[in-house]
Amino acid sequence: MPVVKRRDFVGSLACALGALPTLAASTTTFVSDTSTGTNMSGNEAPLTFEQNWGLWKGAFLRPDGRVVDTLQSRASHSEGQGYGLILAACAGDRAAFDLIQGWTFRTLMVRDSDRLFAWRWQANVGIEDRNNATDGDLLIAWGLCLGAQRFGAAHLKDLAALIVQDIILHTIVADPRGGKHYVMRPGVVGFDREDGLLVNPSYYVFPALYELSQTFELPILSQLANDGLQLLADMSQTGLPLDWCVLTRDGYVADTQKSRHFGYEGMRIPLYLAMAGMSGHPAVRRVATLWQHSLKPSTPFPTVIDPVTFATRETSHEPGYAGMASHVLCALGQSVPPPRFVADQSYYPATLHLLAISGAGITLKGCA
Repeated sequence: MPVVKRRDFVGSLACALGALPTLAASTTTFVSDTSTGTNMSGNEAPLTFEQNWGLWKGAFLRPDGRVVDTLQSRASHSEGQGYGLILAACAGDRAAFDLIQGWTFRTLMVRDSDRLFAWRWQANVGIEDRNNATDGDLLIAWGLCLGAQRFGAAHLKDLAALIVQDIILHTIVADPRGGKHYVMRPGVVGFDREDGLLVNPSYYVFPALYELSQTFELPILSQLANDGLQLLADMSQTGLPLDWCVLTRDGYVADTQKSRHFGYEGMRIPLYLAMAGMSGHPAVRRVATLWQHSLKPSTPFPTVIDPVTFATRETSHEPGYAGMASHVLCALGQSVPPPRFVADQSYYPATLHLLAISGAGITLKGCA
């Protein structure tokens, strides 16, 4: 497994920032409490990223800057806020970026012991869980760095630095398997087991880790990413990456309490690897062999797969999953026309698809 030491990720990871116009505040439209975000256009010509962003924004962004997860009782979480910041920076939409940042810091940065974010908020309830989700923290920090460059706002980078400091301090620990390796806690509390540490491999947002490592000259982040690459390579020797696993001195085992499959969590792993320029990683190639047979018209996409037998356990007709997968396969050199982006679907598949589109011009080798 090659070790990545330094990559020129700033400003080119998620999108070609310098090539996009800044959208005026008047273009910002938002989702209502009952909006489905349906794309009503009959024009089948390919849409620009900015047009697709407008559809996403109309479906999932509230006027106060809250990104809503339509499948999870319209809850909001740090992951969604981070994705929103990244996509708004890619679209050059400063008005939406500022709204998302404002709601995120005002509502989710409520932890007393650090500058990380409570991971879940629900209308009529407020904060449902004050614990953080480390991938959400990474996505927010990365989005702030992208925004700092896109909008010439240095203070956003300063805010990101504070978040990164606490990610390192509170979530990066020694690998229970030994050696001079690191692993990342999915959250500050609740993941230590008597026999090891519960880990979510999809929380390793590789493009974010490498960019933040370079931006703030923090080699521990790139080492963490490299160690995550090796963990995924080990898993890919015998099967698919796991959604959740427990690391022990003896190795790793699937966590049966959360998920023992390659499913909704793990499907982000090939996308993150492709966006980081690592489409040749064994995990990407292993998953691609299954995905390439699923991207056919009217064929449901396999969303939960047994990591050992490769048997499909759940499927979905929501087009965003196939859209995301088609961009990953394109990065492998396979010609798979992606489905048209639509916002008339759940938050998660729509967001993965738009995130893949945002990376298409640079890191996914022109797979727009």
